[in-house]
Amino acid sequence: MSPEALLAARGAVALPPVARVNGAHPPTRAAAAPKPTPPPAGAAPRIWTAGDLLAQSFPAIRYVVRELLPQGYAILAGAPKLGKSWLAYQIAAAVAEGRDLFAQATDRGEVLLLALEDGERRVQDRLLKVLDNRAAPAGLSIATAWPRIGDGGLEQMQAWASRTPSARLVIVDTFAKLKPPSSRNVNAYDADYALHGQLHAFATASKLAVLAITHYRKGAAGGDFVEAVTGSAGITGAADTILAMERARGSEDAVLHVTGRDIRESKLAIRLENGIWRCLGDAASVLEGETRQKLSRIVAEASEPLTAGEIAELAELKADTARRTLNRMVRDQRIVRSGNRYAARIG
Repeated sequence: MSPEALLAARGAVALPPVARVNGAHPPTRAAAAPKPTPPPAGAAPRIWTAGDLLAQSFPAIRYVVRELLPQGYAILAGAPKLGKSWLAYQIAAAVAEGRDLFAQATDRGEVLLLALEDGERRVQDRLLKVLDNRAAPAGLSIATAWPRIGDGGLEQMQAWASRTPSARLVIVDTFAKLKPPSSRNVNAYDADYALHGQLHAFATASKLAVLAITHYRKGAAGGDFVEAVTGSAGITGAADTILAMERARGSEDAVLHVTGRDIRESKLAIRLENGIWRCLGDAASVLEGETRQKLSRIVAEASEPLTAGEIAELAELKADTARRTLNRMVRDQRIVRSGNRYAARIG
């Protein structure tokens, strides 16, 4: 009697027969697994000794905009409708003209601005404001439509760079207009890193800067500006430089965060005036200056000395912020302190 018939006679459910390979049963669990086929030999990785690496001479980092935008892949992020596109136009014109931007030198060269959310009329209007009666720079080219990556978009950028020896900068406004449709069942980080990595590779190979404009995630403003960038961390991971704009809705003033692999981290106070962003200086210094003015006015108008808590409440500041600023003002002899109260300096 076969094993299957014996099991059936005993009322048991027979298991499916084990498949045979080449007419024989597969090996038992105790059998050794077959050795994997080694991958084909490729180029060996280059390994440096620390001494050899330190003895090398490398070219200096090339900046498209000094202290703001080095060669490589960069993103400019922020909430919608805060003035990112105005800044993009301003950067494009400054580099094409070789004009300083925010008191920083630019590396003059050809610029390709992909204004993919604008029509020709809006482009004209913005250029007139940004150029402020200056002639149109010969080195600035603009497109209001462009193929997506995967449909020839990247190849068209490469073709422009290859036929433009003095190419310095490509601006993509916005990246969402260039992004191919999302694929299902793909890890978001891997997909974002691979996609933005293509622009990083293009910037590196072409020895220019690519600046892609994108948005903050909804409700993310106020926290870490890097983590606020829409999409996964693969986007910021692929970028060499991150610029992030934060601005209260309806206000002309904003803060521009700057960070990256080859750049000093900074935070600039900027102000939008008739379509042109102007740099007011280091954001912390500007903010403290404005805070000092507010505190000085409150102290001067008070009929009696006030505590730091009372001044903070009138100024709508945190108590610690008000106290630190008030104490610095005392050291600078801007106001006087008696005990825990502050008053205006007389004479």
